[in-house]
Amino acid sequence: MIKTQKIIPAALITGAVFLVGCINDGSESKPAKNELTTAAVVASNNWTVAFSPGFLPAFANTGSNPFWGWALDKTYSPKPQGGWAIRRFSSTTSSIVFPGGLVDLDIRGSNQLFGVNENGSVFWNDYPYSVTTPWKELTIPTTTLALRVAAGNDDVWILTNETVAGGNKLYKWKGTGLGSDSWIPVAGGMKEIDVDNNKDLWGVNDQGYVFRLPGGNPTASWDLKPFADAKDIAVGGGKAFVITSSPATGGKAMKKWNGTGWTDIPGGAVNIQVDGGGRLWSGNDQNQISYYTP
Repeated sequence: MIKTQKIIPAALITGAVFLVGCINDGSESKPAKNELTTAAVVASNNWTVAFSPGFLPAFANTGSNPFWGWALDKTYSPKPQGGWAIRRFSSTTSSIVFPGGLVDLDIRGSNQLFGVNENGSVFWNDYPYSVTTPWKELTIPTTTLALRVAAGNDDVWILTNETVAGGNKLYKWKGTGLGSDSWIPVAGGMKEIDVDNNKDLWGVNDQGYVFRLPGGNPTASWDLKPFADAKDIAVGGGKAFVITSSPATGGKAMKKWNGTGWTDIPGGAVNIQVDGGGRLWSGNDQNQISYYTP
C-alpha cells in the first residue's frame, strides 16, 4: 500500500526499538558542524573533493557542472529519528538538511528519491527538493524488512532480511499496486545490489562474487563477473565499480569492471555510488564526498 502523508514518527511505530524516517513539521535540529558552502577542490589521484569534512554519501546524482545530489550525514547531531540525516548538496548552493532519517537511499530518474529507515520500512519522495514534501511509504512483502534499496531510471529493487542461498532475498517493485502482490521475488540471494540506467541489476553475494541480471528481468539467469573479493557495488552509465576488502588510503580499495576483468581505481572508500553519467562518487573514512575522473 502507498501512503501519502506528512508522517508523524509515532504514528508508524509498532513497538520496535527503531524509529521511522519521516518528514515532520519542517523543523530541524542544528548540525554539529557548520554546513558547507564551499566549491569543489581538486584532490590527488584524479579525485575531486566535493564537500569536506562531515559527510558520508549514500547516493549522489549529478550533472556535469554544477553538480547536485543527496547523501546521508553520519556527523549530524542530534541523530535524527529513523537513521542518519538526509542532506541535499550542490556545488553552487548551501546544503539542506531534510527532516527525518534513513540508513540507505537511491534515486529513480532525476527526482524520485527512495530510502530505507532503521525500522526496515521503505519510503518514496517524488519531489525531494523541498523539506515540506511528504514521503510515501511503500508496503513491502509481509514478514520482511528492507535492508537496501536500488533504483534506476525505471525500476526499484529492495534487498530484505530474508536469508536465502547467496545472501538475502531480492524483490522488484512493479511500480504500482498494494501489499505483497506489488513485488516480484527474484531467484538467488545477494548482500549488496545496485541498478544501472539500462535496468541491469548488479549484485554481490556472501562469497564476494559479482553478478549481473541482464535487463533486470526477474526470470533471467544471473551472469557471473569473475571476482571473489567484492564487499559493495555501484553501477551507472554502463559502468560498474566495487569496493574490496583490501585496505587503502581513505578506506578500502576499489576496482572497475572493464568488460572482461577488474581494473584498480586509485584511493580508498567506505561507500560508493555512480551517477547517471557513469561518474564514481565515494565517501571515505574522513567523511569526505569525492568524485573520480579517469
